[in-house]
Amino acid sequence: MSTPSGNLPPLFHGHYDENSASFIRSFERFIIINHVTDEATKMLLFNTFISAGSKADVWWTNLSTQEKSTWTAVKTAFLTKWPAIVVAVKTQGEYLKDLLELRLKEDEVGERIVVAGVTTWAHIYFHHKLKALVKDAGVESVPVLIQPVREALPRALRDLTTVDPADWNTFLNEIKDVNVDALREAR
Repeated sequence: MSTPSGNLPPLFHGHYDENSASFIRSFERFIIINHVTDEATKMLLFNTFISAGSKADVWWTNLSTQEKSTWTAVKTAFLTKWPAIVVAVKTQGEYLKDLLELRLKEDEVGERIVVAGVTTWAHIYFHHKLKALVKDAGVESVPVLIQPVREALPRALRDLTTVDPADWNTFLNEIKDVNVDALREAR
């Protein structure tokens, strides 16, 4: 085996507040990056990412030979002992609330902002967030909700969009495609 490369997975201790699914993904990424295909080598490597003297170490020591025979068997035993944390997914109502509370501030109209290291227009980023919330709330086919969102827009942006857009796509495209010079003049 060549010298391992890539980020090393963190040590796993077996605390119930550790993210077991992230640990498994991190370990699997490590074995993929390092082209580890031999089952015995996977078992040897896995053992090195278990914190010595921890609950996880005791668990590993007590695993049967059969449970340690393949990576699939180890992964199954591991996730049985430390199941993945269940994500509390937002409800449709929570997304709808976020949609109706989303605001673009008056002083952001026509301004550049930096998002994830990229300079963009504030209204373009607002459009991106709004589009995602419309989809996440599952209201793409509920145009009646456009009006409360439109009414909450800064005056300059509201004046440059259709009073009664037919659907979300029309409304969202109007926000995205607004002329920046016209937007700045309307402020």
